[in-house]
Amino acid sequence: MKITTLVLSKLNSSKLQSIKETIKKKPRVLITIALLLLVVFFGSRIFTAKVAKKSNQITPIAVQKITLSSSVDFMGLDMQGKQTKNKVKMSIVSAEKNGEVLVKDQTYKAKEGKTFLIVNLELRNDTTEKLNIIPGDLIRLIVGTEDKKYAPDLHNNAVLVAPISVKNDRIGFVIDSNAQSLKLLVGELE
Repeated sequence: MKITTLVLSKLNSSKLQSIKETIKKKPRVLITIALLLLVVFFGSRIFTAKVAKKSNQITPIAVQKITLSSSVDFMGLDMQGKQTKNKVKMSIVSAEKNGEVLVKDQTYKAKEGKTFLIVNLELRNDTTEKLNIIPGDLIRLIVGTEDKKYAPDLHNNAVLVAPISVKNDRIGFVIDSNAQSLKLLVGELE
């Protein structure tokens, strides 16, 4: 409001008078200008809406998620990778099938006929020392009635869990899209 007032106050009365006279003499000019402004305004709104719609179009990817609640205690590793007497509690929070996965700020899409099985973990360190754990070495997947045990395709190596804290992590397996009867084995490698 102040800006408008300042701009109008800078126009002297003779300029305002000449603008008023022009509008009275040539009303078509005013109507044409108003129509052009409306076309530009609505045209730009429609164009930006179409561009935004195109840039936001993402192929929908089916996500199936189940919640799990299973916890196992594992011996933690010190900073040199040696086993300690202290334990880290690893909880399997949930598992989901997803057509894409985010790894280090980059999205990867599963190849045709494949999908990702992502297992979400919660790592808990109740001790006062830093502990590492390698979840990829502690979980295997069996698909259907096969007797093959699959290691995770996506995982962090040693995961540092700060003292008296909880850290979220995840591992992932590449599986057939139509895979049924998935079984997770959790435990120390023998």
